[in-house]
Amino acid sequence: MEHIFPFVEFSGTEYEIGVQIGKLFRKELCKGAEASASLLQDAEIQKDFDTVKQLLATEYPDELLHAYGRADGAGADRDAYLLFLCYELGEDRGPERCSDIIVSDAGHILMGHNEDGPYSAENSALVKCISGDDWYFDYASPDALAGGSFGFTSAGLIYTMNYMYLENLRRDRTPVWFFLRRLVACKSIEEIRKALKTIDIASGFHWNLYIGGSAYEIEAKYDRAEISQVDGIFVHTNHYLNPSLDEGYSDPESNTLFRYAKINELIRKKGNILRSTEDVKSILSYQSTTYYNSIFETPEMGKGITACTMIFDSATGSIRYTNHMLGQAYTFSL
Repeated sequence: MEHIFPFVEFSGTEYEIGVQIGKLFRKELCKGAEASASLLQDAEIQKDFDTVKQLLATEYPDELLHAYGRADGAGADRDAYLLFLCYELGEDRGPERCSDIIVSDAGHILMGHNEDGPYSAENSALVKCISGDDWYFDYASPDALAGGSFGFTSAGLIYTMNYMYLENLRRDRTPVWFFLRRLVACKSIEEIRKALKTIDIASGFHWNLYIGGSAYEIEAKYDRAEISQVDGIFVHTNHYLNPSLDEGYSDPESNTLFRYAKINELIRKKGNILRSTEDVKSILSYQSTTYYNSIFETPEMGKGITACTMIFDSATGSIRYTNHMLGQAYTFSL
């Protein structure tokens, strides 16, 4: 099975789609599952894992079947792969480095997102999943479910995600990837608000979204979520902006505070006016000599890569998807 540009298309039930994604990422998925398998020998981790698995079977049965489908498709042990997805049960992930800009001006919405991280052409692909009359696109990888990067759906939802580093994780609660997958299935802002009222997750996240003609941003942590409609220019990287959710904290190995400050500086130099996708792209493309003083990340910097950039323009109803690893770009008309 090949990672075809611009996207790979799968259809079927949640389990069947999971099997196909498992085959797509077989090598990397098995590697992750094998690395997690030894953690199941730890009695405390096994105890929490059993609690989480029962929680998912009760509250997220379709998402759990999808995860099992991935394991089956790759030929990996189901429990070991599920633990790999439930990263909060083991050691925390390393810092990820996504950057977002939203512009909301008199009904005109621009959304720009850099997808940064330890990506390669083997462990990532833009995937279209079709189930009945519904479909969604997701920039998929074996270590997360839909909602953990960027994508868009047949319900008119466009989303981007910023990973949030937390020192303390609630290991026996819902893994964040399963909650985000539930948000991707929502078809209105009302459904999203309802889901956020009962949030109870092991870690946290930040989500940007466009739906129903408006843009919103969500900061969430454990059992709290703050959602705001965006008016004007909004910037987010990988730390909380809301004081009630630990304002400004970031992993010491991350450059999230630099990226946040630099993006805002570049916006000020444009007179605090961003009118086009080119304006947004020019800021997200900013790079210097090192990871620590760049927005756009290259492999030579040694920390990862800006794998993709996605820019949405509501005026044209289009998404420009650029895969920097492949050096190719494609425009989706929504």
